[in-house]
Amino acid sequence: NTSKLGEACETRTDGSGNLVPQCNPNLVCVHYDQDVAQKAQKSNKTECVQCSEPQWSWDCPNWDWQLRDPAEELCGKTCDAFPTQGKTDYYYDEFNDFNPTYFYRDLPCVDYASWPEDGNLVIAIDDWGDDSEYYGGCVYGKTLHGSGNYSARMAPFSRTDTGFVSAFYMYSDDDDYYNHDEIDFEFRSQSGGSYDSAPCVWTNVFTDYDPDYHWGKSEDVCLDSDSRFNWDDSSQTEFHDYRLEYVQGKYIKWFVDELLIREERDFVPTKKMNLRFSVFYLDNSWGGYLDKDLLPVTVSFASMTFTYDSADDEDNCNNKESDSVTNTDTTGCDCYDWYYDRRDWDGDTETTYTSSDASRTKYIDSVPRECYCGETGDIDGYGYCNI
Repeated sequence: NTSKLGEACETRTDGSGNLVPQCNPNLVCVHYDQDVAQKAQKSNKTECVQCSEPQWSWDCPNWDWQLRDPAEELCGKTCDAFPTQGKTDYYYDEFNDFNPTYFYRDLPCVDYASWPEDGNLVIAIDDWGDDSEYYGGCVYGKTLHGSGNYSARMAPFSRTDTGFVSAFYMYSDDDDYYNHDEIDFEFRSQSGGSYDSAPCVWTNVFTDYDPDYHWGKSEDVCLDSDSRFNWDDSSQTEFHDYRLEYVQGKYIKWFVDELLIREERDFVPTKKMNLRFSVFYLDNSWGGYLDKDLLPVTVSFASMTFTYDSADDEDNCNNKESDSVTNTDTTGCDCYDWYYDRRDWDGDTETTYTSSDASRTKYIDSVPRECYCGETGDIDGYGYCNI
């Protein structure tokens, strides 16, 4: 018996005595991070995939770039993981390896301060042997993104008994601080102030420099005082989901574990930005004070999912009116072009489809969880826009 769908390819000897990875008939053996054009197999990890429908559309949204990219080339297909309507793109990464096509970690970062480890992207502060210079790493995206959803599953701190800061944020391609746009999740393991910052999430936005918001318009949201969360000092040493929902010039929403913790509609960037991830220390009352004897300290990312509108200078949700919004209503709001959640809404019922559910394709035609329809649109609890 050769390997089945989703299993590693079984290595067998062919008629010429060569070892050849094989799958069951009608399946294709894919080497992770394989360069098909150069016939280079960069990884020993393999998986049997199905190129034909409907299995392809059920499976491919769950693959990260290492499997999806070579599978698309070998199968001659593309993976439309989310409703695209010709406008949306997406990126998914489980950090089995570092993707140099999408991210870079050299200047202003250092490549040795971040690495993939046990399926996580780890970024560290340490004494790197440079005459006792202590500094942290960072990873920057190479692509500028506009309206979309940007989600990271991350553990902001490796410990909370010393002061450092980790960040998951968006930043525009501007060298001038006074002209840049920025949206932040920042996490302080131990502030030097009068309260405990470890259970808190610092949310911040910067656009169109305003002296009243020299460092941005920020809100510190402490989740240990929010009844929806059962958080304490150690909660952010564990993995949680942090998501930014951004519509250029319209609004920003910050989510933790899919619960909304802040919304901003008055002070909103208009520029496309890249995604950035970093860890650093400040030794001040805001960021806390780092005990060098406790190094290294780290932030870890388990996965990232980005869905975004890749069309240049296009506003999909500009004052469009409709009684309700569905994916078949072409006269209404087009926010579903980049929606994040694979969910199907039916009255008070919310169903999340798993990869093994045969009904999983239903999310292709589902109503988005979040939708914005112009300045006067109200959003009800099920993601419908009521004008």
